[in-house]
Amino acid sequence: KKLVMLKSAKGEDLDVDERNLLSVAYKNVVGSKRASWRTLSSGFDDTDEELLNKYKGLVEDELEAICLEVLTLLTDHLCKTVAEKGNETEVFYLKMCGDYYR
Repeated sequence: KKLVMLKSAKGEDLDVDERNLLSVAYKNVVGSKRASWRTLSSGFDDTDEELLNKYKGLVEDELEAICLEVLTLLTDHLCKTVAEKGNETEVFYLKMCGDYYR
């Protein structure tokens, strides 16, 4: 997040390695939250249903916050630095936006 803020403040774009690291980092964080949510959604035999739903809601809130964070980075910083260029980087960022909107 700090790298994106620093580079966008200078009007620079992330290089290919930085871009890939950003993508993989958020993908891993979101993937682990989604796995937790799936585990909670599959249910447990001997647990308090109210407690389970409460924890599931907490995981959903965390997941939404992470997605909003990456979308903010993309729309407010990264997409603006490559807008209207029509290059591979712009397509990469727009694809990431689509991924995190779903």
